[in-house]
Amino acid sequence: MSENINPEQNKAFRTVDFFTVVAAVVAVFSVIAPILKNHAESESRIVASRESQELAKDIKERLFDTVSVGRFPASEKVANPYEGIIGKDPWGESYKYKVIRNAYGQPTHVLVLSKGPNLILDTGSSRLLTPPESRGEFEFDGDDLGYVVSFNQ
Repeated sequence: MSENINPEQNKAFRTVDFFTVVAAVVAVFSVIAPILKNHAESESRIVASRESQELAKDIKERLFDTVSVGRFPASEKVANPYEGIIGKDPWGESYKYKVIRNAYGQPTHVLVLSKGPNLILDTGSSRLLTPPESRGEFEFDGDDLGYVVSFNQ
């Protein structure tokens, strides 16, 4: 006995299959996308931490050599060698650096800071002026991250 299949029923069946597959793909993607996003953000934070550490040490070495001579190298075109911007973080923003000085104007620390993924400076500027020794370990606010190196290290 052969069954007669209505072409309209067959077409409707294919449409339901299509939407089922689309729904399954969307469901899988909605589970995988946050995992991939978190992994990418985590990787970016690791890169920014490593780069800020390298930049802070590099600025310290250059400044330490400069302070002993009394001037920056001629190749450095810097208006204020004690603060500015340098390089780019993983989010496309420039790292900010600041040389923290004591009451006598002598450099004590170099701080390199990234605003982090939200691109907003969450760490208060008054905190950036105070040498870390007076507060213990330096902590950044919000999603800011960076590195502080002492001239005594």
